[in-house]
Amino acid sequence: MHSMGRRLKVVDSYIGEGNNVRDDYKNIIGKRIQKLRRKEGLSRTELCNRLNLSLSTISNYENGLRIPKFQVLHQIKDYFGCSFDYLAGVTDIENIHETIKYMKQRLYEENFTSSPNAPLPENFVDDFIKGLAIVDKIRRIEKK
Repeated sequence: MHSMGRRLKVVDSYIGEGNNVRDDYKNIIGKRIQKLRRKEGLSRTELCNRLNLSLSTISNYENGLRIPKFQVLHQIKDYFGCSFDYLAGVTDIENIHETIKYMKQRLYEENFTSSPNAPLPENFVDDFIKGLAIVDKIRRIEKK
């Protein structure tokens, strides 16, 4: 199973099981696309032109009526510099690379690494994202 397939399984279990999982997923992705677009100060028309998509396609994504295909998700992720996990609502961290850069610097400052550019352990990013999802899930449960 490729990476996005694993992510979708995580999102399905993260959101919760039931009839509304797919609808919740569509809404999450749509809200994230809209948030990123607004943050960049783009209209829907401007985003359509930059991604070579139709206005109705972007509107359907943002309104939770359709889920982007994998290739389109990849295009959106690359355009905004965010992760699939952010688009899917698994994490609230938009740019994982900036977070990793910050963590590398902190590890160096605390004498855990010999350089702020030292490579991170092989599974660090995946484990970090899983950890964020668990923390977020605990926060949601505590709010209830």
